[in-house]
Amino acid sequence: MPTDKDKLTTLLAEFGIPFEDHGSRIYIECVKPSLEDAVQGYSGFFAEFEFHPDGQFKVMAIAE
Repeated sequence: MPTDKDKLTTLLAEFGIPFEDHGSRIYIECVKPSLEDAVQGYSGFFAEFEFHPDGQFKVMAIAE
């Protein structure tokens, strides 16, 4: 059965959203805002998803 982390990484890949996988954390960063990009906003903003060791969702943060 897929974990929450598996489900999120699959969804992000299907939507074409670039992300970094750092084990228990997934990062999405807005690096060059453009209307053509899948991630829009101000450069330097990011979202972080944190997961428990078993891959279940723990917390999400959005910050600059």
